[in-house]
Amino acid sequence: MIRNKKAVIVQCRLSSTRLPEKAIKELGGKTVLDWVLASMKKVRANKYYVATDSESYKIIKPICDANGFDCFAGDLNNVLKRFCDLIKKIKVNTIIRATADNPFLFYEAAIDSLEAFKKFNCDYFTYTGLPHGCGIEVYKSTALLQANKESQDSFEREHVGPSIYNHKEKYKTIFEPAN
Repeated sequence: MIRNKKAVIVQCRLSSTRLPEKAIKELGGKTVLDWVLASMKKVRANKYYVATDSESYKIIKPICDANGFDCFAGDLNNVLKRFCDLIKKIKVNTIIRATADNPFLFYEAAIDSLEAFKKFNCDYFTYTGLPHGCGIEVYKSTALLQANKESQDSFEREHVGPSIYNHKEKYKTIFEPAN
């Protein structure tokens, strides 16, 4: 890993069963993904990526290009592996994670989360008490890579975060109430 390199990674897929293609639905003249990427571009990082699957890639890539994000296609169902494959490719040590279906993300919370992550020197940080869909998570890349090697749980592999915060005996996790 390269020291002090950060990446914003927005997780996106179009195969949701509850509302298919929700990330590319129009909201206020732009796609939901456009709103998310514009918000997350305000967070200072060395790299900006959308991590998607190969089926969604061809639809999502032009939106990424228009917003200054690179697009990475990985495993559809194993999102933990998708993130780790991207981490290995881009060689960063801090990940700021957001999801592509939340157009009302607080980029200010992401910026504050990075500061708290550094202050606590933890493996995982998030604020609690934010409105649903506004949250951001910050991860230490080495912790995600380790969790990817160890976790066999399908839920943990599908949702990334549980592979860290469900194992507080191994990882330093901080859930800080939002101010």
